[in-house]
Amino acid sequence: PNICKITVKSEGNGTVSITDYIGTSVNVLIGNRVEVEATPDEGWAFIGWYVSGSESPVSTDAAFTFITSENITLTARFAKLSDIIIRSGGNGSVAFKNASGNSIPVLPGAEVTVIATPNEDCDFVGWFIGDSETPVSTEAVYTFTATENIVLTGQFSKRPVVTVQSAGNGSVSIKDTYWTNKAFLPGTEVTVIAKPYENCDFIGWFVANEESPISTDAEYPFTVTEDITLTARFNQRPVITIRSVGSGNVSFEDHSGTSIAVLPNTDVTVIATPNENCDFLGWF
Repeated sequence: PNICKITVKSEGNGTVSITDYIGTSVNVLIGNRVEVEATPDEGWAFIGWYVSGSESPVSTDAAFTFITSENITLTARFAKLSDIIIRSGGNGSVAFKNASGNSIPVLPGAEVTVIATPNEDCDFVGWFIGDSETPVSTEAVYTFTATENIVLTGQFSKRPVVTVQSAGNGSVSIKDTYWTNKAFLPGTEVTVIAKPYENCDFIGWFVANEESPISTDAEYPFTVTEDITLTARFNQRPVITIRSVGSGNVSFEDHSGTSIAVLPNTDVTVIATPNENCDFLGWF
């Protein structure tokens, strides 16, 4: 009557023992102090010690010490750990909130938080599982409940860059910026500005090796969807210079001075006025 039976069992992948005893079922004196120990296999975790019919553990300590009072069967429950792996897809980094590395084992039902940080001029697209094209979340900081092994990929996209350059006598700029190249969010409306120098004219905005302009407006608004380089082409206006040889004066019909820059294909009238007792010979 002063002896009770202590039995230990395992549920899941792990081993159990009774410290200082051989076997998993022993008879001990009532009132003795007994220690039982649970050791999970690799990839498994110890959940707790349970008695038959109870869903609440009597202890969550792998090494559990108690005073014997009656026959008891203790079951050590083990749970397979879920491997959570995170990867970066593109221009950015990924991390666990409370752990280092890119892979951690967690108990099923545990909450896991992953964090995506895009590089400069890049944007976070979403968290994807496997080859799925639909993200499980578009939040950079994503918290979920672990239920199984999972590989999460944080996808990033580089913002399209707008570059403007000048070909000829004029300056170019991106409106409301100090730059001639800048990254923008896709879908942003951007206006580029071309300013010809004095006596020059703007021809148009050109892309790559195209011979036809995409716009002939000096201020050209468009929606950014991808990297683009826009070249503003300018022309120097032709200069007409007149001079007099001999006794007479020369002038432009509508302009003062002896030299003017005009638009190509412009009609220009020049006037020769001989001095008294002289004759005009011709324009050369």
